[in-house]
Amino acid sequence: MKNSIIKKIFCLAFLLTSAFTLFSCKKLANRSSNVNETKDIFNLEENVKNKKIAVAYFSIDDDVKEVADKFVEALDADIYEIVPQVAYTEDDLNFYSNNSRVKLEDEFNPFDNTIDNVDEEYETSEGIFIATTSNIEEKKKVKELPKIKSNGANNYQIVVVGFPIWYENAPKVIYTFMQGLKNKVVIPFCTGGEMGQIDQYLSNICDDSVQVMSGREFNKSTSIEEIKDWVAMLSADFDIH
Repeated sequence: MKNSIIKKIFCLAFLLTSAFTLFSCKKLANRSSNVNETKDIFNLEENVKNKKIAVAYFSIDDDVKEVADKFVEALDADIYEIVPQVAYTEDDLNFYSNNSRVKLEDEFNPFDNTIDNVDEEYETSEGIFIATTSNIEEKKKVKELPKIKSNGANNYQIVVVGFPIWYENAPKVIYTFMQGLKNKVVIPFCTGGEMGQIDQYLSNICDDSVQVMSGREFNKSTSIEEIKDWVAMLSADFDIH
């Protein structure tokens, strides 16, 4: 009788172990192909050793640069500045003017390059804007993403991308930069506002071979240890130990 009970317990344990193993295998098999393809790229220790990490940043003040420098120290990475072909002037950066360059670029949709049927009224992030003829002509000039001087991140496998928040979004030069990447893992960070869904917007415009990780906001008071901990957490998503 006792042997029979032990035998039943052993069989039950075997069945439970088998079921768990099958479940684990099925779960592993269902991981997205994007993650599996990127797993070898996102080997933090190996990439640090081989200097395959770049910190690319765009900034009009010192905030993003200061955080970028901390990423460089934390990851022993190279640094690269994203520079627009046409620099932003003080007038361009007037965030309170509906005619400023940053405002017009913000309203340009990189996923839809048509600017037809511009009416005397059009909607902005601040509500309905009544356009004059000059406003409409100025808006029509924004037909493409702003060009950048070069994309120096193509020789790296992991690229940290830093930018300020403009109108609750990344500056359009960042979209230009992201379009030029292939076969990379991108770690975005921002200053001066929440990341929100910006990391997803950037992912949408990228080549399919680019994996964009979840981003977050940092500021000048961020410590290097905090950056290391965050990147280590991201690497754990790929089971990199």
